[in-house]
Amino acid sequence: MIKTTKNQAGRFLIKYHGIHKTGKTKEDIMNYIDKVGCIQFDPVDVIGINQDLVLQSRIKDYNPQMLWDLLYKDRRLVDGLDKQMAIYNIRDWHLFKRKREQVSEWRKIKAGEYSDAVEAVRNTIREKGPLSSKDLKMDKKINWFWSKAHVGKAVLETLFFHGELIVERKERTIRYFDFTENLIPSDLLTAEDPNKTIEEYLDWHLHRRLNGIGLMWNKSSDAFGGILDFKAKNRNETFERLEKKGIIQRVEIEGINEPFYITTENAELLESVKTVRSSCSFIAALDNIMWDRNLVEALFDFKYRWEIYTPKDKREYGYYVLPVIYKDKFIARIEAKRDKKSKRLIVENWWWQSGVRKTEAMKREIDKTLEAFAHFQEMEGVVKECDIM
Repeated sequence: MIKTTKNQAGRFLIKYHGIHKTGKTKEDIMNYIDKVGCIQFDPVDVIGINQDLVLQSRIKDYNPQMLWDLLYKDRRLVDGLDKQMAIYNIRDWHLFKRKREQVSEWRKIKAGEYSDAVEAVRNTIREKGPLSSKDLKMDKKINWFWSKAHVGKAVLETLFFHGELIVERKERTIRYFDFTENLIPSDLLTAEDPNKTIEEYLDWHLHRRLNGIGLMWNKSSDAFGGILDFKAKNRNETFERLEKKGIIQRVEIEGINEPFYITTENAELLESVKTVRSSCSFIAALDNIMWDRNLVEALFDFKYRWEIYTPKDKREYGYYVLPVIYKDKFIARIEAKRDKKSKRLIVENWWWQSGVRKTEAMKREIDKTLEAFAHFQEMEGVVKECDIM
């Protein structure tokens, strides 16, 4: 068992995730995604979409075109289901066969009722190539997830979840779909899933998810979203199997009664990291490090809730608020917007975390981060509508 402190665990997570722009290139993006397994996709664009917000805090001078190229030009990454909708290395395609097969059973269009629509979509793609739901003239609406959707959209998403279709490209948030066989190399398409039993699958996916966050506890958590059949019994047994095999190690953190776990390949970094960059970063709401917000609260004494779905009169902060990290601490929250007319990034609100000791060095780093964030947003400057320091 490894024994450590909350401060050490926090430094490890900041270092592990490469926060404070430790990368520079598309290859650094690939290396990060390979390390954590996936980054989460979300189409909401208030101040940038989630996957770009994740990468702008890790890649110096990050441009969304870098990720677009890796997905739809270089074809090294792929859109798929992992931690909800996610982006992962295309080489992992065959590892999700079990998930695609199971998901297609509980999110499919009933073949008997909508078989004509399914065939119509297939034939349209064969005749016209990649298309979006807007290209389909199917106006009938059906119940779909949290709201109603046109049949065409439901069919496309069903065939995508099943793996028959893949996202060929995105234009802003509009997805264009093509047959998977046209875009994924045949050796990956036909590769066997090495995880033949449910136990093998759970061992693989928990190991992957632990690497996705860096440090986890064995508790019900949003961080385990997307892992099949992961109720308490299977979760407990999987943690126990991986620990017995030496694939993960238990971590005791001073002041926290609950044991944590780390993959063995990351244990040395946890014990050895001494410092992180004296920099500031704005963190995505669905960033990997934020996948378990209760864990963030336990380790960093920072309580964060994404209030995008909270009624306005019940929000504590704002609609789309990002955590702020300086060095190895969460120090604040920022609410910002783009003013496309003036080409300025507008800082509407800034809330300091209680007890933060503000320094001139911190102020300089915050200003540098605001300027870099404005550049990432293709804005030409920053306007502060609130007093930050």
